[in-house]
Amino acid sequence: MLCREDHCKEIYTYIKIKLLLQYVSSEMIKKVESIWRQKSRLNWCKLGDRNTKLFHISANLRKFRNSIRYIEYNSKIHSSSIDVKDVAVHFFSYFANRVVIGASGSKKILVIDSGWLEHLLTIEEVKQAVWDYDGSKAPGPNEFTFSFYKKTWSLLSSNIFDMVNSFFLL
Repeated sequence: MLCREDHCKEIYTYIKIKLLLQYVSSEMIKKVESIWRQKSRLNWCKLGDRNTKLFHISANLRKFRNSIRYIEYNSKIHSSSIDVKDVAVHFFSYFANRVVIGASGSKKILVIDSGWLEHLLTIEEVKQAVWDYDGSKAPGPNEFTFSFYKKTWSLLSSNIFDMVNSFFLL
């Protein structure tokens, strides 16, 4: 007969194995979907851009999906294409004007901005950067995707934070 402690260890092991299997199966499903997505893109490259009705519908749909239909700026929504363009030009011109050209022609960062670039990161900033990435994108050199880091954040957060900070402290 098992004692209470052994029984708890067995349940704990069972739960760990079950969670691991769920994670592995969900990762396998994602990989299979990724393979099918890649195969469909290959077929599209071979057959899709003939001058067909399907091609034109797909091209127009992609154009519609990639367009900016409205933008909110200064608590006002701009929906005409001219207004959206003007707001975008105004927004990005602000950043273009912050770069100063030196005497040698090299770009220099203003002193105000350089202090912000050199500040030490917080763990919240690192976590936000990890969460901003799509988990299904191509893995890095260690072959771990961002979904892995998101799922194991509670265990690895201090290691990830130390790694990122050590990069910036070089």
